[in-house]
Amino acid sequence: MKTPSWLTPKDPTLPKNLDLTEQQVVDIFEELLVNPKTELHYDPERYECFLECDPYFMVMEGSKAIIVNSIYSHEVTMSHKTEVYISFTFNKEVSKRRQALKLKYLSKVEKNLGKILESVKKLS
Repeated sequence: MKTPSWLTPKDPTLPKNLDLTEQQVVDIFEELLVNPKTELHYDPERYECFLECDPYFMVMEGSKAIIVNSIYSHEVTMSHKTEVYISFTFNKEVSKRRQALKLKYLSKVEKNLGKILESVKKLS
C-alpha cells in the first residue's frame, strides 16, 4: 500500500556551508550508512541511532555524534538542520532494509493454511 503524497514528508536536504568537522561527521555517517555490512540500530526510548561496522561505531544522540574506533573517540555537536538530515536519512535506510527483510521472508511463505497448521502441530 502506497502512502498518499500529501502524507509523505519532504526529504530534508543537507545544510550548506558546514564547518569541516561537521562535514566530516556527515561524510562518515553516509559512508557507514550505505555499507551493507553496517548494522543499524535504533533506541526508541532514548531516540538514539547506532551504526556499527567493525571497527567503527557511531552513535547519534540528539545533536551529538560520537564516533569510535579501536583507538579514537570523537564527539561532535551538530546543527539542528544536520541532526534532522541525519535522523531522516537513517530512518529511511532502516525502513528500506526492513522492507527488504520482510519481502525476503514473505517470498518463502507457504500460502496453504492447512500445511502451516500441520507444521505448527509438530512443534509441540
